[in-house]
Amino acid sequence: MKTYFFIIILIFVFLAIVSLFLRSGRNAQKRKTAFSNLDRITDLNSNGSEKHSVSEHKDELSYDAVRRDFKHPALICPFYEQYIESHKQVLTFNNCYEPVLRLLICLDKHGDCSSVVHDGSESSYSRSENLYNLLGKISLLEHSLNVAGEIISIVNDGSGQDSDMRRGMLLIASLGHDLGKIPDLRKNTSYATGDHPIISQAELNRIMPYSVPERQKILDAVRDHHLKTSQPLTLMLKKADHQARAKEIKMLSPTVSNKTKSKTQMNISSVNAPTKTDLSWMDINVLKERIEEKINVLHNNKFNAFSMRNGLVYVMPELISSIVYDLAEAENRLDVINEPKRNIEHTVRFLFKEYIPSNIGQSYNGRRYNLYNNGRVILKGFYMPIKVEAFTISIAELEKKKSGHLKKITRVEIASFPLKP
Repeated sequence: MKTYFFIIILIFVFLAIVSLFLRSGRNAQKRKTAFSNLDRITDLNSNGSEKHSVSEHKDELSYDAVRRDFKHPALICPFYEQYIESHKQVLTFNNCYEPVLRLLICLDKHGDCSSVVHDGSESSYSRSENLYNLLGKISLLEHSLNVAGEIISIVNDGSGQDSDMRRGMLLIASLGHDLGKIPDLRKNTSYATGDHPIISQAELNRIMPYSVPERQKILDAVRDHHLKTSQPLTLMLKKADHQARAKEIKMLSPTVSNKTKSKTQMNISSVNAPTKTDLSWMDINVLKERIEEKINVLHNNKFNAFSMRNGLVYVMPELISSIVYDLAEAENRLDVINEPKRNIEHTVRFLFKEYIPSNIGQSYNGRRYNLYNNGRVILKGFYMPIKVEAFTISIAELEKKKSGHLKKITRVEIASFPLKP
């Protein structure tokens, strides 16, 4: 009887060992499969044939081993040193180091292509041929590195410190968000007819180990980075993408020397009349709501808009343009983000024309006013006067919101010197 039970125990132990061995093999196969597609992309020869990966016989990729083969060391090496090198230990612990390095290898080999594509996903500049051609000068590699740098800066600025646990997630999402623009991927995938975020998500899904923290959030962010969303990572990726694009456009746009810049701007502003910007995409009621939120609100003892009992709200034009820029960023309207403030303010003045007093000429965004307290000028400023009927709140309700030196303003008058449009 004892021998019988002993045999049964041995059988159970043997089955447990076999089960553990098979499970380990399946996990290894999953990891190998996850990286196989990126190996295919990364290791394609120029003629389309495949070659052996530099890491095929190694347990893990080595930066020191692969950097000798970089085509763009001047771009990738400084990026690696700034954003990855000192964080390698934590990135490795989180299983993020290898996919990040593989993405850099892939972008180095295939990132010479344009950073813009006509697939409908980037409508804000695909509709503008000039803007499309301008951004076409930025390579996919350059743009991906720019977005990665921006997203790390966003985290640093928001929290005061960068979390190593989040860095891997941020780097993978930003470096991989536009993989779908690689021509070879668009030809060699069943998603070739889809837009680039879908292709990018599909590729990351294949190359990311399942053990990467927040894996699904990364995939969702890459898929949705041109869509409206409320997900934090996706919002960060969208913001980083927009900020990178704005800086790229500014870098490529014609500029003047620092010595003559201020003088040139003065000459331009005094000669050229403002032009209208396409704001047909914007909900004018949302703009009104955002302005209304700022009326009679003090922040650090400063204000951007105030009301008077004469039925007018005096708004600084800079407040209007800043709100429009925010709305444009949310809609991925890069054509608007890079419009001069003066043009945006002029366009809004036209949209609000029924609420603008008749003493404001059509070529003016506002006028300069003196703000009085019992006969004494206490403040001066340039404002766009808007009738309170433009908003959903009454003058009486607005006056109740006043505090501090806003209560000291008893009269507002147009400044007595002529103004230029």
